[in-house]
Amino acid sequence: MELSSKGIASSVDKEVDIKGVSISSKKVGSGFIYHEEKRVLIGSDNLFVKPQSVTKLKTKKQGFFSAPEIGDYCVHETYGVGKVLGNKKITTLEGTKDYVSVEYHGGDMLYIPVEQMDVLTRYLGSEKHPKLSKIGGTDFERIKRSVKDSIKKMSFDLKKLYNERKNAVGYEFFADNELEKEFNNLFPFVETPDQAEAEKEIRKEMTASGVMDRLICGDVGFGKTEVAFRAVFRAIVNGKQAALL
Repeated sequence: MELSSKGIASSVDKEVDIKGVSISSKKVGSGFIYHEEKRVLIGSDNLFVKPQSVTKLKTKKQGFFSAPEIGDYCVHETYGVGKVLGNKKITTLEGTKDYVSVEYHGGDMLYIPVEQMDVLTRYLGSEKHPKLSKIGGTDFERIKRSVKDSIKKMSFDLKKLYNERKNAVGYEFFADNELEKEFNNLFPFVETPDQAEAEKEIRKEMTASGVMDRLICGDVGFGKTEVAFRAVFRAIVNGKQAALL
């Protein structure tokens, strides 16, 4: 194929020419499209996936997808803790399909179609060899009810705690405008609107009588540290200790 126009020149030896399409044995990686001349060069990388790309894709999938494997303990959302023994082909009226074999208490087996694997999760408990659940038993339902009750109790406890914090009286910091102004002026950058707003709200809460409970979030490099240092400085000039982790 010969491409030459307006400073672009490329030539490859012709081997096959079929209806205006030339195929060459020369190694060309990525091709290109030259719209003005209505020319297209297709390289081997545009047609075939490199082996290393497939490897990277598999590695990435393994990092995000963590299904129970053969020999792993698993948890079924209905039947509880079991042990994955392997795969088995089973023929039914719907045809032959692959199933995952899961062993339960007493040697009972549960066969789960591979397309329904999302009902299983890997067992993440602290026990190395957990007790297998009994299919049709009440133990797993009792455990689930217990967990739900614990979560419900914790939510009520948190609500009570935050009500107590809301009504509690905290230390009321005074604002030494001169010292703080001098400290803030040492900041070598222009303060962003978000920094100014966060500083204003923190100053308001620290100089009030209530207990402050605030979290400052932001991307890297957006000035969270400066806001934190100003709060730390205010605490120190009030004779209090501050910790920065």
